[in-house]
Parts: sequence; C-alpha cells; structure tokens
Amino acid sequence: MKKLLFLTVVILTAATNFALGENKPWSKEPKYFRGVPFGASEAEALNKIPSMGNCRNNETLGRMCLDSGFKIGDVPFVKNTFVFYDDKLVSVNVNFKSKDYDFIKDVFIEKYGEPKEIEREKVKTEAGIEYENEILTWRGDIIEIHVEKYSRNINNGIAIYSNIKWLERLDKINKRKEERGH
Repeated sequence: MKKLLFLTVVILTAATNFALGENKPWSKEPKYFRGVPFGASEAEALNKIPSMGNCRNNETLGRMCLDSGFKIGDVPFVKNTFVFYDDKLVSVNVNFKSKDYDFIKDVFIEKYGEPKEIEREKVKTEAGIEYENEILTWRGDIIEIHVEKYSRNINNGIAIYSNIKWLERLDKINKRKEERGH
C-alpha cells in the first residue's frame, strides 16, 4: 500500500511539473553564435568571424581565441572568448559593461524566452560596497546560457554560452582538484 501511495505521488508530481512546463524542452535553444554552429572547428569559426584571433591553449579549458568589435544595437561588447575543445566550439564568453545589463537582459529574454532560473546574490567590492548581482540561466539539451550583471568586478558583466557536456567535464576536473587539495 505504501509503495502504491509513493508511486502515485511521484507520478502526480511529474505530471504537474510537465503541465506547468518545468520539463518542457527549451524551444529557443541556440544552435549558433554569430553564424558559427556550436561544435564547429576553429577553422570554420575563423572563416565566419575573420576578426577572431590571438588564440592560446589552456590545459583545462581547451583552445581560447579572442574577438572584439561587435555590438547589439548601440551596445558594444568589450571582449569575446571562443573556447574550442577537441577542435569543437564548446563555449563563448561575451563580456559587456554592467551599466548595459538591463538592455542585454531584455535582448536575451526576447531572443531566448524567460530564463529557467534567476538568482540574486550579494557581492561586495574591496572597498566594502555591496551590490546585488543578478544571474540568469537558460538550459537546453546541449547548450546552457548564463548571464551575470557583475562578473569579476562591478564594471563588467558576462554572458556565457556553454556546451553542457563540456561543463560537466570541467565540473569533474574541479572536483578532482578539490579532492587533491589544489
């Protein structure tokens, strides 16, 4: 009897989540970034974005190439980093000025729909001034997008498009480092 009750609760919870859209696939999951498909080789990306360059290898992340000089509307992006692992585009980091966050947020919501998750956390500057950081996350089957109002400091924000399998790989590496005390 207890097993039947438990099973009924699990089925009802799953049905409710599905009906509310919590397990609904993300219909606006991006397949490309600036015309470059996720999974493309570095050569393919260079062909589509000739301004990309200044590439270097990173033991953990893969090969990282920089690009600058594109905008959304009148908002310029400070720096873009394309990350390739096994010669496949797995991540793009887009840096912007925090003062442009509300515009960027609106563009992302218009393009990708409402975020799956919104977090707010307090951040404190070295001078002791507190700010509230807002972090938006969209997650699909292949790509996760993460947008932060404040990234490394209060002047800059970041939008990160990442392949989920690559993120899981990085998570495993970080856990192993923590276990070894690094």
